[in-house]
Amino acid sequence: MKTGVRTSIVAALLIAGAAVLLLTDLGTGAARPDRHGVLEIVMEGNEYSPSRMIIPAGEPITLRFVNNNDAARNLAAGRVPIEEDGRPVAFEEDLFAGISARAEPAGVWIGPSERVPVVTLNIPARSTATVELTFPEERAGEWELACFRGRGCEPRTAAVGRITIR
Repeated sequence: MKTGVRTSIVAALLIAGAAVLLLTDLGTGAARPDRHGVLEIVMEGNEYSPSRMIIPAGEPITLRFVNNNDAARNLAAGRVPIEEDGRPVAFEEDLFAGISARAEPAGVWIGPSERVPVVTLNIPARSTATVELTFPEERAGEWELACFRGRGCEPRTAAVGRITIR
């Protein structure tokens, strides 16, 4: 193999590795939105990938949810889980409360209501859904991503991921 070709391959690998580190918060495993402001979350079985995300406050982003399951998945984000009968059912503090969002398809953004006390994202089976929003500066900090109702929710601990707003 010629030296120029070898150098090009090494340079391409270094650039790809640097991009992966930047998208995963320098190796911590926390994903960030790409250069277009899109962060994709893939749901496969009871696993959510990435399970750790870092999202900038004050910047518009698009969360793209890909549900590879045969059943819808329901997600909420917040702090301090509320339990009923030993099972988490909502958060005392809802990350999405009062935030204006554009969600596709219709019906993805639900609540809050008497029946659903926190904003819940309902991602239909075998589909992709998007939510466009901006997290305000006052929402900076650590938040849990959880599934409280429907099939695919862990009955004991609900948490499926963490979101850091910076």
